[in-house]
Amino acid sequence: MAVLTRKNDHLFIVIGIDQWQLNWKEQLDGILDKKKPGC
Repeated sequence: MAVLTRKNDHLFIVIGIDQWQLNWKEQLDGILDKKKPGC
């Protein structure tokens, strides 16, 4: 179930803590992957 939360005048859709943690880990891994290859 999606829940709308108001934070800093912005609306965020939070879909469960577990799903949020998975998305956060995926985004963090993506950022690390982008930083790994040194130009």
